[in-house]
Parts: sequence; C-alpha cells; structure tokens
Amino acid sequence: MQKKRPPDVRDGYLVRKAVGYGRWAKYSVENARRQKAQLDHARAWGWKEKRIEYVDEGAGRSGAITNRPGLQRLLRTVTAN
Repeated sequence: MQKKRPPDVRDGYLVRKAVGYGRWAKYSVENARRQKAQLDHARAWGWKEKRIEYVDEGAGRSGAITNRPGLQRLLRTVTAN
C-alpha cells in the first residue's frame, strides 16, 4: 500500500468522505476483507475515521443492474460531497 498521499489528493479533499464500495457475486470473508482494505489507503493518506464510509450493500447482486440500493447510496454520498 502506498502510504504517501499522491499529489493530486489535495488537503481540501480530506473534508469530503472517502467511500469504498463492496460488490461481489459470492460472499466470502476474504472478499470482504479485500474490499474493506481499499479504505486503508484513505486512512494512510490522512482521512479521519469519521469521514470514511464503506457501502457493502452490493453483495450477491449483478453488476449489470444499476439500481442496486448500495450503488445508489454510494452515488448519493459521492455527489453530496
């Protein structure tokens, strides 16, 4: 994992939420761990825990369907920032 924050991730971004989204066809503990590990980058780059959110409402749902509740929640969160 890259610990140094990339230059294009500016300080001002840290007031926004860092959001990870988990979607997999078949649930496993390992899949869940890997999906949640995405947010380790946000932590290492300076996001406070209260600004980090993980949406895992996509498990077992087809990626071809865009009206998945978790995906819609992710889009609402990102566009609200």
